[in-house]
Amino acid sequence: MKNLLLIILISFFATELSAQNILDVGLTEKSLIVYEKPAKPKLPFSILYEKDFFYRKSKSDSLNVRELISKIDTLEIDYSKWTKSELKKRIIVSKGKRIDIKKEMHKMSDKPKAEQKKLKKEIKGLNNNKSEWRNYPLSISRPIMSNDGKMALITIIRGNSGGSTELYKMENGEWKYFENLERWAY
Repeated sequence: MKNLLLIILISFFATELSAQNILDVGLTEKSLIVYEKPAKPKLPFSILYEKDFFYRKSKSDSLNVRELISKIDTLEIDYSKWTKSELKKRIIVSKGKRIDIKKEMHKMSDKPKAEQKKLKKEIKGLNNNKSEWRNYPLSISRPIMSNDGKMALITIIRGNSGGSTELYKMENGEWKYFENLERWAY
């Protein structure tokens, strides 16, 4: 009984760590400002029938992609607000709230000047246009993982300018960008 409990705990924490790692990889080079409510994964099912999409992909990759796509509508997705512990390196915002620029810039004092300047510009843009967020904050879906844990799907919406649903693949113990499943612009 103790062994079973230990196995369950280890698999739970391994899943949590891999989900966290996928977010770090998926958000690389993207805005530091994230909306508190997770995005709804978005993908048209027509991709399942596009032969070009599955051309030259391995059978296991094709099966994992089909599984992930089917999970979008069948999986019970957690839409609870993001917490600071889930997105440690990001600023989590809510609608109608201003970001304290001095506080956030103080946290970034150890970062290169270029990163500080970029963040300052994003914060000012967000604070000045509360109702017309153009490129930020990002709305991120919770990762949807394949049953074998080798592929994951994340939807990222960039303010009100568009977004994408991206596919990531585990290679040699690390998550790597695999392909864009869907892109759109508003």
